[in-house]
Amino acid sequence: MQKALRFFFAFVLKHPMTILVITGALTIASAISIFYINIETDITALLPTNSAVSASFRRAIATYKTLDFTLVVIEADKPGKESLLIEAADALAPALDNPAYIYSVDYKLDPRLRAYYTEDLEAKLSLLLESKDFEAGISHFAPDTLESYMLRLASYLKTFPFPYLQNRLLNDPFDMAVIFANRLIAGRVPSHFPIRNGHIISADGKMLLMFLRPLEPPSDLKFSTALVAFLDRVRDVLIKKDPRYKDRLTVSFYGSHVEMVDNTRIVRRDLIETLVTSLVGVLALFFIVFGRKKALFYVGIPLMTGILWTLGLTYLVLGRLTVVTFAFGAVLIGLGIDFGIHIYNRFLEERGRRDQKSVYRALNTALVKTGEGTLLGAMTTALAFFGMYFTSFRGFREFGFVAGCGILCCLISVFLLLPILIRYLAPHREEIKKQDTATLGLQRLYKVVSEYPRIIVILGLVASVYFAYQARSLRFDEKFGALKQPMQNYEELRRRIAERFALPSHKIIAVVSDATLQGALEKNDRLYENLARQKQYNILSCDTLRTFLPSIKTQRESKKNIRDTIGNRYEPLKKRILAQAQRAGLSPAALEPFFARLQRLKESAEDETQFLVYEDMRDPFMIRLVQGYLVKTTRQYSVVTRIYPPEGVWQTDVPPAFLNALKEGVGDVDFTGLAIVTHEIQDMVKRDLAAIILLVAGAIFVVLLLYFGNLAKALFAIFPVLLGSLWMLGTVQILGIELNFLNVVVMPMIIGVGVDNSIHLVQRYYERSSDAGEKNGSPHLGDLRRAVARTGRALVMTSLTTIVGFGSLALADFKGVREMGLISILGMAYTLIVSLAILPALLIIWGERHTLWDIISRDNGEIR
Repeated sequence: MQKALRFFFAFVLKHPMTILVITGALTIASAISIFYINIETDITALLPTNSAVSASFRRAIATYKTLDFTLVVIEADKPGKESLLIEAADALAPALDNPAYIYSVDYKLDPRLRAYYTEDLEAKLSLLLESKDFEAGISHFAPDTLESYMLRLASYLKTFPFPYLQNRLLNDPFDMAVIFANRLIAGRVPSHFPIRNGHIISADGKMLLMFLRPLEPPSDLKFSTALVAFLDRVRDVLIKKDPRYKDRLTVSFYGSHVEMVDNTRIVRRDLIETLVTSLVGVLALFFIVFGRKKALFYVGIPLMTGILWTLGLTYLVLGRLTVVTFAFGAVLIGLGIDFGIHIYNRFLEERGRRDQKSVYRALNTALVKTGEGTLLGAMTTALAFFGMYFTSFRGFREFGFVAGCGILCCLISVFLLLPILIRYLAPHREEIKKQDTATLGLQRLYKVVSEYPRIIVILGLVASVYFAYQARSLRFDEKFGALKQPMQNYEELRRRIAERFALPSHKIIAVVSDATLQGALEKNDRLYENLARQKQYNILSCDTLRTFLPSIKTQRESKKNIRDTIGNRYEPLKKRILAQAQRAGLSPAALEPFFARLQRLKESAEDETQFLVYEDMRDPFMIRLVQGYLVKTTRQYSVVTRIYPPEGVWQTDVPPAFLNALKEGVGDVDFTGLAIVTHEIQDMVKRDLAAIILLVAGAIFVVLLLYFGNLAKALFAIFPVLLGSLWMLGTVQILGIELNFLNVVVMPMIIGVGVDNSIHLVQRYYERSSDAGEKNGSPHLGDLRRAVARTGRALVMTSLTTIVGFGSLALADFKGVREMGLISILGMAYTLIVSLAILPALLIIWGERHTLWDIISRDNGEIR
């Protein structure tokens, strides 16, 4: 390998201008591509394209698009402001109902919907009312409740002297029209919200909700951004600048589209902040340790070049960054600088030797000998990242690809640019003598380790047992909410809404299909009946086409229910009602409008020729309403139902028993939704994580074995990262941190990154014996002292830069990313401690003994 490296670096130094022109062109092209990379915060993008769950979700989005609500929250400054809230909502509704952005606006019974159903109301009621509606209405006229009901009705008529209120009470004492009207409102919103004055208003009269159905899904970032900007403009023009509402009302927006825009803004900000913070931090740390201003150019220019190349490659291959991959910048800054540090540190060491007068020879030694370990360390780190590509979880695969390619890009940029920069900008020997680099106390550390190696090893074993005991209780957080930290004002808005209304959890999407329209409608009706019949699981609301357009079969059953309930009992029921009405002081004439309506409802139920049929609809509003549920393709009809469980329920899974109950008698139902997608990702992560760790550790060990050609050397090289990872897991449990879908990425990453320290230490320790031609190597304690004191300085520096790089993630608003940084810091710190303390102690003992008992035993009665 050294011959190949010597030839490569000779070529680079012989053709510097050619190298600079090529790298400059690539860097400029990569910098331009940054502006075209998409930021994807939708978790469904993390699923593989061949996943059945992912296919169902994408198919539902492609077919119906508008599966999510956006809430318009109107808040008054004081309770009891119903009229002001309604006035503001009426002013907002026409402006919000923009066909370029919004499919529908729901905050009251739409006048167009009311007009459609009040035309020939009894005929439509006979087709749409359910059996439970009749049971609720007829319960007023049961023998044991009729008297009290009539007395209450008479009291209401005296209380409300207005004729139109009296007529409404007398025309519909069954309350069927009211029940149906409320269902028309409730069926369009994701919960059973209280209806006051025909609007969705809180009990304290301080908040009114409006529900918008956007035209496109939240994952369409361009649309979501335009939608939020449109909503802000409407609010600013109609509310903020209107003196009637200024300082009296506030209007806010809540929903998936708003979250998507906010999350994307947060991710972009976090990406910039972590990049800048980590870059400034590692360069400052580098300057503190080496004390040379020019040295910042040696490592800074190749580092930034490698990062830009990575972004350009990411744009060409993936075209996007996700909530998992956006942290790669801080990762690369922390890791990519390590390659330059190792080579530059060795260059300074060689230039400081009395017998080394040539800058070129010192540079050649550093590039060839230290470059060999640097290349191996980069390959093992990249291998750890690329190992993630073999998982089924797309988030891991993309992170592994981006980070692995980033490591190679940084390595290539260092190998191409660092030799040229040092060759032409390196200081004279006199300057080096004046500016000695810091030793960081490594010589004192080695003295302690060399005097008490067995005590160091025993302490390491005790610590390992303790951390292993703690790690056994480590837990996994299955909620995707752990990945992000909502903005404070948005979370406060959610809390205020939840105090007044029952907010739903993640909706469940159910899609039924059939070759015929009536077949699809019948399946949809049966699905709704199954949902209404089951009592085991609490459901807040069901947004279904059954409310507006049931199948002809269901309409026949509705007519039959009316005939069975009223038809044969009409005359006895009429006599009983009139008798109780007279006792309550109501004249028979007052109830004639009601009996006339009841008679029309009875006659409509007996007519077996009139039905609601989609093909006969002529009202544009109703056609558009139905098309929000019903879609026709070339081969079949599909109908969607949205099911809303209570808040906090089924966030990461939906009970299979519930889904099976809904499918009974329906056949195939395509279920999807965020909870189902989340469960699929859970299974993927849990299934793949152990395999990734074993694959990465095994592959790295094989590479180490092939490189060192010796089992003991390979074991020494991988030992620190395995022990450091165990300590890291124990500390994570002690700190109360739970693993989640994002911070588990650290596990295989620490293995690939942490092994770099021990590779350089072991390689430097055996360097002299290898140069002497001893295959197995017989190094001396002086070799270990030099490895710890000199190479150890580079190990401390690279570990600290990695820690600083990952530490910048603590500034991120996404909780999972913050914890990812903290866990990485722990892993790197522990790996460094093991590499500089326990590994040298083991090497000292191993040089004297070759059995486990010898390692921990006493010598001449003393522990040495």
